[in-house]
Amino acid sequence: MPAASPQIDFFVSYTQADGEWAEWIAAELEGADRTVFLQARHIVPGDNFVRKMDDALKYSDHVIAVLSDDYLASEFASEEWQAAFAADPVGDDRRLIPVKVKECTPAGLLRTRVHVDLVGLSKAGARDALLRGVGETPTRATSFPGSEAPRFPDASKRVSNQLPHPNRWFVGRDAELAAIEARLAKPGVQFVVLAGPAGVGKTQLAIEFAEAHRDRYELVWWAHAGSFAADLAALGDAVGAPRQLTVQKRAGWASGWLERRDRWLLVVDDVDDPARGLELLPRAGAGDVLVTARADVGWPGGAEVPSVDVLGLDGAAQYLQERSGEHDAEAAAALAAELGRLPLALEQAAAFIAETGPMSLAALRLELQARPKAVLAATGAHNDIIATIWSQSRELMPDAAIDLISLTAFLAADDVPYPLLTNHAHVLPEPLASCAGDRLQLAATIRTLRRYGVAKAVTDGIAVHRLLQTVVRASLPDDARDRWATVAGEFVQAAVEALDPPGRPSPAGDRLLPHVLAYIECVPGTSVLLLWAAEYTKSRGDFRGARSLFERVGPTLHARCQVAFLTGRLGEHERAIRLYEQLLPDQLLVFGPDHEEMLGARHNIARFTGEAGRLDEALEQLAALLIDSRRALGPDHERTLGIRHGIAYFLGASGHEDEALEQFATLLADHERVVDEDHADTLGVRGNIARLLGASGRHADAVEHLAELVPRFARVHGADHPDTLGVRHELQYQTEQAGRHEEAQRLLRELREDEQRIFGQSLSEERSVRSSSAPATWSSRGS
Repeated sequence: MPAASPQIDFFVSYTQADGEWAEWIAAELEGADRTVFLQARHIVPGDNFVRKMDDALKYSDHVIAVLSDDYLASEFASEEWQAAFAADPVGDDRRLIPVKVKECTPAGLLRTRVHVDLVGLSKAGARDALLRGVGETPTRATSFPGSEAPRFPDASKRVSNQLPHPNRWFVGRDAELAAIEARLAKPGVQFVVLAGPAGVGKTQLAIEFAEAHRDRYELVWWAHAGSFAADLAALGDAVGAPRQLTVQKRAGWASGWLERRDRWLLVVDDVDDPARGLELLPRAGAGDVLVTARADVGWPGGAEVPSVDVLGLDGAAQYLQERSGEHDAEAAAALAAELGRLPLALEQAAAFIAETGPMSLAALRLELQARPKAVLAATGAHNDIIATIWSQSRELMPDAAIDLISLTAFLAADDVPYPLLTNHAHVLPEPLASCAGDRLQLAATIRTLRRYGVAKAVTDGIAVHRLLQTVVRASLPDDARDRWATVAGEFVQAAVEALDPPGRPSPAGDRLLPHVLAYIECVPGTSVLLLWAAEYTKSRGDFRGARSLFERVGPTLHARCQVAFLTGRLGEHERAIRLYEQLLPDQLLVFGPDHEEMLGARHNIARFTGEAGRLDEALEQLAALLIDSRRALGPDHERTLGIRHGIAYFLGASGHEDEALEQFATLLADHERVVDEDHADTLGVRGNIARLLGASGRHADAVEHLAELVPRFARVHGADHPDTLGVRHELQYQTEQAGRHEEAQRLLRELREDEQRIFGQSLSEERSVRSSSAPATWSSRGS
């Protein structure tokens, strides 16, 4: 220790394993005319080691901690840096300056101090970083113990603090990373805000962008919004801000330093209020600023605000498989869907599986369906994070906003339409009723939800995340949960009753159906809504989904009849016949032999008997049934016409095309007289006439009829209904048979694209291949 004054500038704290680095650091500091205490130089045999080390620490302005794994494992080194930390716990005086010389990961209190990173730098780069890190201007060089090979070009100019660790299993964000780059490059953009709800992966996306573009920037600096001034002041310290300035002034100095330079990236993580906290952002300079926040509104005009959504299903399933180590694509996709594809939830679930062993992806999904709250608690803290954010946000939001989220907790997460709220505000409690009934007030309330990151905008509506819904329902007291369940039930029931017509597919019905289904899952036992959902799902042509819903309705005669009918429509003909035969005695007991329900069951037994390939048996059944139906219901009843349809159909299928065409022609005239030309059964007759024309070799006539029928089927049934797809398949087949091969191939490609969208790839290919080689079929609709 110098004798002239007990006060010294730097105490170098190190272990013997890093002695060469310590000597080099001391020499560089002394070359900058600073005084240094170094154990190897200043403690000699005969000294009182403890006293001299204690005095050196006491009279040093700064302690340089030479970081490596050896240093972090040393008890003596820990005592030295902790003494410096205790003397300056906030860090305003920079009493402790960590200098990393080997790859290591500081933990605990040591991690809170921004360090000077010398790892991998060239001699000149390390010297420059060291002197700037302690607030000095480089002057001369000394012998350098590190590698001369630079880690990256022009390394001497590069500065960074310790970025959060990237996720090694990061997947599925290529489009978002490219979008960040494109938005930062747009003229006039001051900064880009990655906006989205908690757990959606905003921070990880920012980390990946910073890591992927390190070579582009001479400076990459990570700051947390909660300590933005301190983190920006640390940047100032790293690039030469005057040490005597306060934290706020050093932060301002650093912002000005950035404004005069280019090729830098500043990341500000987790901004909770767009209106304050970013005053220190650079307003000029040729660098980039990337911000993460929950709010997607309220930002100044110079900000670009792309929304960060959950992962796509493929990316989410891939993440679960790679992170958990279990490669089961189907189970991973199913679990990802249950978790709402939220990255934080995926991480916790996959880590749970990887660390526990016996729990598989499929098993965890089953547990999640049966006991969601228990699984969320067991798999990690993500629900606690979301719960904390919701608890903090609701303290600041108006009552109407809280009520709106409480209502949506019992609805579908993805799309709550504004018209659904405004049109049925009268069934909601106050203050939500007044809010929903006033478009301006509703817009302001939704803006509040977006500012706090608990909802996002979708087309003409809002969306919330499924895990937030779970948290909100769990946070409600029992009486409040029961009250909001009742309110939500009355709300969706009012919306169902307002549909016109209630049972026909419509855009309003299509948007309402997910909310009814979500409500049914939250509040089991709502039979009226369940029955409507089953009927509406059937009307949209989703026979498998409809059957599942009717099976949940219970063993009523109507539900059993629908299950049997839908089973037949799904191609399970023999099972459908058995279900109807089990149903007949109960129908006979309740309705009697001549009731329409009884005749309808017999009709469908005959129909599925024929579709199972037993044509003669089906024709025999239908002939007897036609006599009973004419007697009981009359010749013009829809059921009677339907039976005649079946007879003509199976005659054609038996090879009697001419006779079948004659019967269909007569039937078509009766249908148009009794119902109308666009009735579903009338269209079915026309479709079968076209099919029989093709079967008799008149392919051009068949194509002409079918081309006119396709838009009519789409208008009556819906474009995605199986019957509409069926007539399109028949058109494609007959076009091919007519020798118009290019047109037929185009029709087939369009069909495959639509069926892939509706049914998925494997089923689409199976349907298209089957239908391209054999004609589609229709028989009477039945029910």
